Amino acid sequence: MKTFVISIMVFSLISTLTVVSQGAQPTAEKKELENAVAEIDGIAKKSGLKETKRATAVLQEGVEKGLPVKFAKDVVSSCIGQGLKEEEIEKNAKEIWKTASKDKDKADFETLGSQVKELLKKGLRGKELANAIHEKIAARHMAKKAEVEKKAEIKQEEYGKGQKGKGK
Repeated sequence: MKTFVISIMVFSLISTLTVVSQGAQPTAEKKELENAVAEIDGIAKKSGLKETKRATAVLQEGVEKGLPVKFAKDVVSSCIGQGLKEEEIEKNAKEIWKTASKDKDKADFETLGSQVKELLKKGLRGKELANAIHEKIAARHMAKKAEVEKKAEIKQEEYGKGQKGKGK
């Protein structure tokens, strides 16, 4: 009987810990998103945008598509920094979200935000911007793939060298 009661208590504790740990992650991401929205709202107001709802809404939309909060914030901030108006921010960000969410398993979001900023500085907008981002992601993916293949080749060569002279 004691073993049964202890088993139930342990199971209850594990279930509680699981629920708490699962609930903690979305809360942290939600807090990060709230901070990003507040930051974008401030940046938009400082830059003279009359309406900030579109900029903050498009930021949230990017995160809802599974993109990292920091990346989405950097993109919207870069659009504002380039002097784009509300409609242009929304249009360009949506094109970026479409491309980046399609390629998110191949993208390196740590560097992609700064690359988007550079493309915006060069004057790329809309589909042209989205295509350039897709090309950047594809190039990065191919470089990573080549790097992995090269490492595998080197390992294979090292393995082959270790096998010479062994055996019979």
